[in-house]
Amino acid sequence: MNVLIKLILGITLIVIAIILGPIAGIWSLNTLFPVLAIAYTWETWLAFFLLFGSITGLRFSSFKKG
Repeated sequence: MNVLIKLILGITLIVIAIILGPIAGIWSLNTLFPVLAIAYTWETWLAFFLLFGSITGLRFSSFKKG
């Protein structure tokens, strides 16, 4: 039972980080560079998520071994 709780907690924390990460990134850019004035919308959240993913090496593709 203890392992299941840790698994659920771990997955929950990862989901929260994925959701709040881009929002924190947009907030930090707006704080550092007020002239940007990036709005908090679905489009800007997704754009930051994809930008951060490409910079950190996250890939949304499958690789076929052959």
